[in-house]
Amino acid sequence: MYKKTYVLILLLIFATAAATGCQLTERNGEIYYGTAEMEQYNISSETSGTISDIKVTEGSAIKAGDIIAQINAKESSIKAAQAETGVQSAANELNRVVEGARQEEIDAQKAVNKQLEALVNQASSGLKQAETAVKQAEINADSAEQTYRLRRNDYDNIKNLFERGSVSGQELDNAEYTMSIAKNSWDISKAAIEAAKTQLDSAKAQKEAAKQQLEAGRQKLLQMQNGAADTAIKAAELNAAQAESSYELSKLNLEKTEIKSAVDGIIDTINYGKGEFILQGSPVATVIDPSSVWVKIYVPEKVLSQIKLNQEVVLSSDFIEGKIKGRISKISSEAEYSPMNVVTKGDREKLVYEVKITLSEGFEKVKAGMLLEVRL
Repeated sequence: MYKKTYVLILLLIFATAAATGCQLTERNGEIYYGTAEMEQYNISSETSGTISDIKVTEGSAIKAGDIIAQINAKESSIKAAQAETGVQSAANELNRVVEGARQEEIDAQKAVNKQLEALVNQASSGLKQAETAVKQAEINADSAEQTYRLRRNDYDNIKNLFERGSVSGQELDNAEYTMSIAKNSWDISKAAIEAAKTQLDSAKAQKEAAKQQLEAGRQKLLQMQNGAADTAIKAAELNAAQAESSYELSKLNLEKTEIKSAVDGIIDTINYGKGEFILQGSPVATVIDPSSVWVKIYVPEKVLSQIKLNQEVVLSSDFIEGKIKGRISKISSEAEYSPMNVVTKGDREKLVYEVKITLSEGFEKVKAGMLLEVRL
């Protein structure tokens, strides 16, 4: 009799403890898991050329203004030196205009003008090539866009079949991967259009500069032949000012051979190596910002009424000591199916909402890709 009473008492104690534990779990909130992600920035080249040196390694910390890579600057250095010489030459020419010119100087200027005419013709040819390159890039982009839209339509069809259980998850993943490849190709082709347009603008500027140089040369010849008229002096002054502008432009192009970071961060990937040719606008490296860390989790509809934007939440990891704090920075307004990589097959039929949590404290301990526990 006493033994039965004792057993009943023990059972009541265990039942009470179990009930208390469930309440604590409810008060502490639901637990979700998400992978840490960081803000990424591409460090792109402002000019084309062959990379002569990579100054950083993957994983190294950098500051804004640090040199990431060096493009071969030999040609740019020569152009800068030529432009500097041109400044001095234009100044000398201005003095000669005022003082008058000898016959041999007039003959020399005629020869220079012929060279300038050839330069204008060359610039015109380069402009036509640049215009052709833009048209070709636009054709390639149209083709890439059509391919992407076709792949996206295939993916939508397979997704509908998957939701009805007609195809496997592997087929859906393959369709999504194919669509992603097509989307990347389209993005690259659109970037190629911008690069071609940039080259076109440069060709136009080169032609305009060549025409201005030729006009200045012709004015100079006239003032040599007719004496130092006011118009001739003004033309020489214009030529001197243009030479100064060309020198400043050449220095700017020389500076562009040093690819610098505009932000603080950590080098995540290096996309080019020494000796490789890089196009203008291509990302030589990718930088992550360790101070901008977030986690995405997926919650069922019943949880939405319990959370709000800017709500503080607590995160943790088995590999990080202490708590990590964050704030809810985004709550999706549309439902989606549970991501297949974070739930069981049975859970894929459930609708969930994406919630983004931006870390506010303890983010320096977190690395990209870490699995974090989020308690709401």
